[in-house]
Amino acid sequence: MDTGTLSDRAAKGDYEAAALFFVRPEPDILRTVFSSAYVPPNGGAYARAIDPELDANLTRAASVPNGPEREAIYSWIQHHVIDSAYVVPVYVQAYRLGTNNTIHGISFATNASPLFYDAFLTN
Repeated sequence: MDTGTLSDRAAKGDYEAAALFFVRPEPDILRTVFSSAYVPPNGGAYARAIDPELDANLTRAASVPNGPEREAIYSWIQHHVIDSAYVVPVYVQAYRLGTNNTIHGISFATNASPLFYDAFLTN
């Protein structure tokens, strides 16, 4: 279906399953997807859970500096959303990329897609 129809149906909750694709290299992206503050019409189309314990941990994690405590909170969040079936991980998108020693400057986006902006060849 076209993007407009998909967005409209997702905002209305008119779907049985949806593929989520995270491209931000920061675990706080989980707050915008799973916090009840973002249940439509207040935000993202896929937030549906009203879970006070999850909300509290998402809020807390956003205010804790990088380190073991923050990692532990996000670990709990990830396990909780899976154990509660708010999300069901089905696959990890894989890319295969072959190069040789004459290709340089390839980098990767946060979703593991290869970026060729700075790529170049040498002899």
